[in-house]
Amino acid sequence: MTGPERGRGALVPMALAALCAVCMSAASVEAQANRQPLKVTAVGMKSSLGTQNAYQGHCPVRVVFTATIRKTGGPGIVRYVWARSSGEKVGQQVQFGPGNLQRQVQHIWPVAGHNVERDLWVQLQVAVPEGSPGVQAHFRVKCS
Repeated sequence: MTGPERGRGALVPMALAALCAVCMSAASVEAQANRQPLKVTAVGMKSSLGTQNAYQGHCPVRVVFTATIRKTGGPGIVRYVWARSSGEKVGQQVQFGPGNLQRQVQHIWPVAGHNVERDLWVQLQVAVPEGSPGVQAHFRVKCS
């Protein structure tokens, strides 16, 4: 093998070494993030009622609330409570695996009544980890 051919052959191992270094660096960053404690950074919510958050018509009506929980840090469990203006509370939890930065959770509220109009709210309260944000949605239902 002459000089130029040997030079090109030497580039392949060098390129592979550089690529491996980049992969190891990215893996190291992800591993370090997974060692950090889970922290909820934001919670958002939307309902099946759309942007007006109101329903008028025949009841019972099934209102679906979808909350998005965003986090940083490593894997873990987020415990939360759905609370209603009616006083009912339901505790649940969601598991975040490695690499999961957000999860969606749902709550269904069947609202019943006849010739009644109600202003209601539902709230997602994050219990664990402590000090996490929560979210509340107000809506109106008018049953005919």
